[in-house]
Amino acid sequence: MKKSRKKDESKFDFIEEYAKAVEEAESTSPEQEEEAGAEAAGDAETESAGDAEAEAAGDAETEATAEAAPAPDPEPGTEPEEEDSPEYRRQMRYKRRVRNQILAYTAMLIVLAGLGVGLAFAVHQVMGMVSDKRDAEAQAAAQAAAEAAAQEEIVVEAPEVTQEAETDPIAETYEEEVPVMTEDDYLAEMVSSTISQMPIEDKVAQLFMVTPEALTGVQAATKAGDGTRDALGKYAVCGLVYDRRNIESEEQLTELIDNTRNMSKYDLFLGIREAGGETCVLSGSKLGDIPSVDSPADIVASGETSNAYNAGVTMSSYMSYFGFNMNMAPNGSLTADDASVSAALSYGSDEALACEMITQMIAGLQTGNISACMTDFPGTGNVTESTADGRVDCEITAEEVTAQTVPYITGIASGARMIQTNNVTYLNADVSAMPASLSEYMIGSVIRGEMAYDGIVITAPLNEKAVTEYYTPEEAAIYALAAGADILYMPEDFEAAYDGLVAAVADGTLPESRIDTSLERIFRVKLAGYVE
Repeated sequence: MKKSRKKDESKFDFIEEYAKAVEEAESTSPEQEEEAGAEAAGDAETESAGDAEAEAAGDAETEATAEAAPAPDPEPGTEPEEEDSPEYRRQMRYKRRVRNQILAYTAMLIVLAGLGVGLAFAVHQVMGMVSDKRDAEAQAAAQAAAEAAAQEEIVVEAPEVTQEAETDPIAETYEEEVPVMTEDDYLAEMVSSTISQMPIEDKVAQLFMVTPEALTGVQAATKAGDGTRDALGKYAVCGLVYDRRNIESEEQLTELIDNTRNMSKYDLFLGIREAGGETCVLSGSKLGDIPSVDSPADIVASGETSNAYNAGVTMSSYMSYFGFNMNMAPNGSLTADDASVSAALSYGSDEALACEMITQMIAGLQTGNISACMTDFPGTGNVTESTADGRVDCEITAEEVTAQTVPYITGIASGARMIQTNNVTYLNADVSAMPASLSEYMIGSVIRGEMAYDGIVITAPLNEKAVTEYYTPEEAAIYALAAGADILYMPEDFEAAYDGLVAAVADGTLPESRIDTSLERIFRVKLAGYVE
């Protein structure tokens, strides 16, 4: 046991040396020696109880061995101490305390070292992840560059393929074709865009051409103020037609037309009937500075077709000056009876001469950008009664109707933008016995079919008794559209006709697509000036 104790204690020789050095340093102070003596005295009183209990487990073997073992040799200059003395036990406790501190510091250093290693490992892992990400990005960039290079190679090869195909005339012709937007393409795009943005209420209103009185409810419209603005806001009509009751002076008429045009959300047809002679609205009116224009009969009598052109130029100059853009002329009837209702408006009975006069008149109107409308289709040259007073029947056959279409075909070929029907009933040609303005035979079969005309068709005044005595405003409007007409001219009751069409669209009686078809024809004319 003694050998064992000495062997174990030899491990802590450095501790004992350190303790001795500390003890020597402390022994230099007398006050410290007194404190040590006091502590030894206190320890002597409590050693047997306190130390026995506290150190029973850990120091039992040490104490037993120490009692049996011989005391270590005292260092030179020191006196040996007894093992059971308080001083000896105090030194042993002090040594253990120092040993425990050293062990604690050592454990703390080990923990810190472990944390350092762990931190270093974490940093290494993060750096590895960053490096992997960079490698992945570099690989992706390299792949993208390779794909781009491959695409460039394909683009570069294209000219070589073209060069090889030059020997093929068909392929060469195909490659040289470059699509170019024409004026018709631009116009079609504008028309489609305009119609697609229109509410159904505006679409229906665009089918009507009325007087300013019918639009606003006044007796004679000579000004365009808030009433006109409100009416155009509610009913976006296709156009307005004026007569002499709307004219007071040059300044007044100019202001009336300008204000009306500016108040409309869509382009307006602003029309009058200016055929020449006493039937003119402007020529021969209160506006004394407007030159007079010869009647069609006088122009035919002169035998000079240039007179028809000059008349057209004169009319277009003052019409455009006041802001009008549409003339309800020329009349395409061939006079078969000097007493006919169209005798004063038509260019005689000679078909060839009449067609030449019509061509020249239209050319003259076009110099002022006035749209011409061929009126009274299919002609009233042998009709002596007015449809304004009631129903009028005509006995000509279908073949005779077709023969009377030649001046109208000529007018359309010369640049007329519209055809206006009449309200005569052609019993032997049309089994429906309906006025021409409501006749599917007259509009659908003859105008759209035989003449292959796809422009604007305008009805005759729907307020004439030939219509109003047999059809309500709503019925007349629906029948006219069903027949193929595009613009409903001067209905008996505009608001009733408008409401009837809106209701017909709502209940499916009148497809909205049918309205769109007419609007395409209308806006092709209205918007043509923006692309020409």
